[in-house]
Amino acid sequence: MATQQTSENAAKQQQEQEVPTAPMVGTTPCIICIGMAGSGKTSLVQRINAYLHQRHAGRQCSSATSAPGTEAKQAASTAQADTTAEAPTHAEATTEAETVDTTAEAMDTTASTEAPSGEASTTPAAATADRTPCYVLNLDPAVYQLPYEANIDIRETINYKAVMKDYGLGPNGAIVTCLNLFATKFDQVLSLMEKRSPTTDYFLFDTPGQIEVFTWSASGTIITETLGSSFPTVVVYAIDTPRCTSPVTFMSNMLYACSIMYKTRLPFIIVFNKVDVTSHEFAVEWMRDYETFRDIVSEETAYIGSMARSMGLVLEEFYHNLRAVGVSALTGAGMEDLFSAVDEAVNEYMTDFKPELDELLKKKEQEKIDRATESLTKLARDMKLGGKVVLDSRAPMGAGDGDDEDDVDSDDYDDLEDSARVVQVATKTNDAFQRSQGL
Repeated sequence: MATQQTSENAAKQQQEQEVPTAPMVGTTPCIICIGMAGSGKTSLVQRINAYLHQRHAGRQCSSATSAPGTEAKQAASTAQADTTAEAPTHAEATTEAETVDTTAEAMDTTASTEAPSGEASTTPAAATADRTPCYVLNLDPAVYQLPYEANIDIRETINYKAVMKDYGLGPNGAIVTCLNLFATKFDQVLSLMEKRSPTTDYFLFDTPGQIEVFTWSASGTIITETLGSSFPTVVVYAIDTPRCTSPVTFMSNMLYACSIMYKTRLPFIIVFNKVDVTSHEFAVEWMRDYETFRDIVSEETAYIGSMARSMGLVLEEFYHNLRAVGVSALTGAGMEDLFSAVDEAVNEYMTDFKPELDELLKKKEQEKIDRATESLTKLARDMKLGGKVVLDSRAPMGAGDGDDEDDVDSDDYDDLEDSARVVQVATKTNDAFQRSQGL
């Protein structure tokens, strides 16, 4: 008995050690842009894409300037030019063959200086040049024209108008259906992202303007959770700043932001767009100082005003852990602050959200193990009592008399179907037991 208990404890410890962590496909950050219609979300995606490419080009120039041997090459070129200018007249009599030989020798010298033959260049400039600053994915099937070039576009896979016509759907229903169809093949998108991850700085997702279609649909949840468990993922929520000058509209946006953050359970950034029209400082002040917001909203005499005051007090704690930046998709103002917030959110994902995902996966694996153990326990009990074991999981419900409480239920059939080898071993054990008892 002691030996059996020891082996069971060892098996249990081995199972606990074999519980995997969340399978990270890559370490490239994913930015999911969400925003209501009119918030300038697509323009913000275009601005982010342009900013990343511009920053990448600047780093390339900086790396090329600071590359080893650059100053020496420039000095040699200058000296060679001076020597050529001061050369005597008889230098003009140099034959064409000698000139070609000299040029070839110079080219060989330059090639040997930059990189050895047959080896890839490892200079910072070459490493930077090989990277892609931004890989853009468009998930809006109904957009007519994009201001940027998408690497993966849902419109190339699914025809929005054809879906609306074939299924007799309205605009929003067709968008949901397109996303559902696209989500069934999202594993292929994930494999493409996995291949691009080592040479890509950011993955950027543009979502439908009908915000509820993505955030509250099954397909949107599947896509968000898949990205959140595979890459460091950040949700960027774009808000139309000029419209938020009304405290009631501001509170509506904050409630929506709160619901999306707790729905996705990912690092969250509020982006007040169009600061070139209206500064976002008033919104930040309302978020940081409830008294100021209460004084402004007190001017609203309707019922909605009292509701906004109450909700503002409730959300006061929500604001403390929320990142908020102001940007302009038109002028590009505030992009440095945005990516500072993105970098902080990525660090938060790795320190806070990733362990939570690992714990959730460990819990699900343990539940699976517990179900399998319970099924095998019922199997052993049935075989010990000489009961019948149904090995066909497709057997119809109620095929027996239905009075035996020890019958294996339908949930166990699925687990047993994957454990045929265990069933065979248990059958041989039961036969040996009956022979030993003389049955």
